[in-house]
Amino acid sequence: MTNSINRLMIFALLLLTIAVSAVTAISIWQSQRIKSFNTEITRFEENRYLMQQLIMAVLDNETGARGYVITGQKSFLEPMIVSERKLDELRIILLKRTATPELATLLDDSLSPIINLRKEFSWQMVALVDNGRLEEAKKLVSSGLGKHYTDEARKFAAKIDTIRTNLLNTKRKANETFIQDLNRFLILILIIILIISIFNFRQLAKIYKKQKAIELHLRQSEQLYAALFYKSPIAKWIVNPRSNIIVDVNDSFCELFDLKRENVTGKTNAEVGLNSSPEVRDEVLKQIMEKGFARNVEYKVPLPNGTIKWVSMSIDPIKLDGDDCFVGASADITIRKEKEQEIAKMNAELEQKVNEKTAELRKNEQQLKTLNDSLERMVEHRTAQLSAANKEMEAFSYSVSHDLRAPLRGIIGFTNIIQEDFGDTMQEEEKRLFGIIKKNTEKMGNLIDDLLDFSRLGRKEISKLTVDSETMVQEVVEEIGRVNTRTDAIEWIIQPLPPVNADISTIRQVWVNLISNAIKYSKQAPKPVIEIGSYRENGHIVFFVKDNGVGFDEQYKNKLFNVFQRLHSENEFEGTGIGLALVKKIVSRHDGKVWATGEIDKGAAFYFSIP
Repeated sequence: MTNSINRLMIFALLLLTIAVSAVTAISIWQSQRIKSFNTEITRFEENRYLMQQLIMAVLDNETGARGYVITGQKSFLEPMIVSERKLDELRIILLKRTATPELATLLDDSLSPIINLRKEFSWQMVALVDNGRLEEAKKLVSSGLGKHYTDEARKFAAKIDTIRTNLLNTKRKANETFIQDLNRFLILILIIILIISIFNFRQLAKIYKKQKAIELHLRQSEQLYAALFYKSPIAKWIVNPRSNIIVDVNDSFCELFDLKRENVTGKTNAEVGLNSSPEVRDEVLKQIMEKGFARNVEYKVPLPNGTIKWVSMSIDPIKLDGDDCFVGASADITIRKEKEQEIAKMNAELEQKVNEKTAELRKNEQQLKTLNDSLERMVEHRTAQLSAANKEMEAFSYSVSHDLRAPLRGIIGFTNIIQEDFGDTMQEEEKRLFGIIKKNTEKMGNLIDDLLDFSRLGRKEISKLTVDSETMVQEVVEEIGRVNTRTDAIEWIIQPLPPVNADISTIRQVWVNLISNAIKYSKQAPKPVIEIGSYRENGHIVFFVKDNGVGFDEQYKNKLFNVFQRLHSENEFEGTGIGLALVKKIVSRHDGKVWATGEIDKGAAFYFSIP
């Protein structure tokens, strides 16, 4: 910033010098021009005077000749003779002073011949008088020829004077124009000088302010240095590395090393008794050579009073009155070192205890490994037993389904035969009893089929694909509607459903069971309404089926999804009690959850989530 201002100032001063020089040169030039013009005016006035003297000499010549003719006295010839000599001198002077060819031609070719004629005419009159021919001389005077010569001389003199006046006026105008141009240029330069002066004044004001700011900063720096150095709680000192003399120390230094400032400053470390070991000096020099400074060099210092302190020292280079010096900061770390020694002792003891505990843990690990091996063998044995049990259960399920189906088919077959053969002779009570037998037998068959489906689901592999949930629900509703006439009175509210990654056949069974339940348990409602929809929660898609049917008591909702658990009597709603258990098993195999909410006579809502 300062360099930029200095360059601007130098440039401005250079421009100012050039402008002042230009003003001086223009002033000198203008003075010379005015002086030259004044010389021209003086010459013009002199020439005008000479021309007037010339005309006066012509008049004297005419008057002398005429007086001589009239009076005959010789005294009149003297002015005529003097005027002739004067005319010749004046013509020579005027011819020399004539600056332009036009004036020289007019003077030499026009005025001079007239003057010569005037002179000849005068001498002609004098000759006539001298020869006694006075009358002829008088007639010659009366002819007006002499007056004509005089008038012509006046005319040419006036013309020359006019030409000189015009030339002078032209020069005057040119000079005035030139001076006006010079004045305008001079004003421009003066404006530039004014601008430059204002700029310089502002720059000088800035420099003055900056100088004041620098002085204030220096004073503040000195105060800050005094506060940071002398009042610092850290022991600080300044040393000249070439002479190893301590330049200055603060109060904390004197307090730390139990010394007085006057006994320290101007002396070396050796003289003060604060010499450090060669290892410490080597470490300090190494850090200064590598980094330019030293940090946290720790060493022990024996004090003059006999005590020993641990000190952490840091050193930085500084400039002090143009000399390279070092400023150091020393901190008392004696307490920390003592604590470190205590901690080191405790760590050694702790390490010993850890080694002992480690040996004990290794012994325990070996025992645990032996126990784990034994447990793994037991798990493998239990797993084999469970696998065998599952196979036995599968065989039992198959045997039960096969063995139970045969007698059930027999009961149903014989019941049908009896009803067909003896139905007409049977009493009403007998028909009712046979109907109960047949119905219970069919129910038993359905129960066996549901149990087999529930059992097979545990063994079935799940194959997940992208399922169009909305299309699947519409198909299930249409299929159930074709076999169940009660669906005609239902108001269906089916929201847009997102696709889901699931097993197509099993997830379809979930929708069939839940929608069938909603239809079954809402059949007694005056206006059945079933709502199907979904929402997202915690990274899962949650589907729901809601109805406005009979509902259920919330305290029994945990029983809904268990096998053979029913919250309504068989007489009210048909079913085996396996449908919701099947839903729970299918959803669980999809890593989802199933739950329900409801209120008696206010409907129920069944939810299941698929990740």
